Amino acid sequence: MGDSDASSSLSTLVSQEKLFSIEAENEVGIPDLEGSEDDYIRLLVQKESLSPSQRVSDAASPDWLKSERLNAITWILKTRAQLGLKHKTAYLSVAYIDHYLSRKSIHNGPSWIIKLLSIACLWLAAKMEEGGVAGLKDYLVKDAWTDKEAIQRMELLVLSALEWKIRIITPFAYTNYLMTKLCGKTEPTALIPKVKELLLGVIRETNLIDRRPSIIAAAAVLAANDTVLTPETLEFKINGISLWGDEELEHIFSFYHMMTGKLNTPKPIISPNEAPDPPTVFGLGTKRRLAFGDHEAEDCSLD
Repeated sequence: MGDSDASSSLSTLVSQEKLFSIEAENEVGIPDLEGSEDDYIRLLVQKESLSPSQRVSDAASPDWLKSERLNAITWILKTRAQLGLKHKTAYLSVAYIDHYLSRKSIHNGPSWIIKLLSIACLWLAAKMEEGGVAGLKDYLVKDAWTDKEAIQRMELLVLSALEWKIRIITPFAYTNYLMTKLCGKTEPTALIPKVKELLLGVIRETNLIDRRPSIIAAAAVLAANDTVLTPETLEFKINGISLWGDEELEHIFSFYHMMTGKLNTPKPIISPNEAPDPPTVFGLGTKRRLAFGDHEAEDCSLD
């Protein structure tokens, strides 16, 4: 890309900033139809099952890139905690990184490339989920070696790689629904901190485009509520909501096993002194909601 083309594209990106959140709202492709919560969840599951994977093979992910990805996740989680950003913002930023890396080849090079990618993806996710983050880009620039223009250029590359389809379905879309369906008499609010912990823990262990979000959500909710489920008991619970087939049940149990084992005593992602739903330190805007309740919205308390 020549300098003139880059400058033109950057100017276009900047001029579209005010329309960014509005235009991105429907990227998931779910129509704004009134209906039951069950219908909405089925639409989401259907949508994620129809999304084609553009991931390169695991063999194409060298050790140095896997290591840099883990470094990026560590920085994102640290920044989220420092700034009081939503947990979904951190998860979404890692999803952007994984989607970008699945579409673009990055050869062994300086670590600043992945660091700049992580900054741009966190910035994009914050714009999507925080509704408006005055001062965040200044913080990101101060925290790194880069400048605002470099972040904007990388932001443009990410948007181009994702074809501007940035309203990605995440496990947070399903958690409230699944807590009411799978956890019996357990008060959902009692599970929220653990579910958050598990969802942020799993991003270290798997590429987020390798498994469907609903499967990760189901495993996290079940693991937060009961750590000793057998495959038969888990299947009985899952079959009660009829969203997945046999293959998906196997994947849910695989993630459940990982979450109740390797992730059962993770490093504390949520500080003991951190409130369950910390307020964002920056000014917030407002977001449109679906008529019957958008489960990506923050009224689900699983930010």
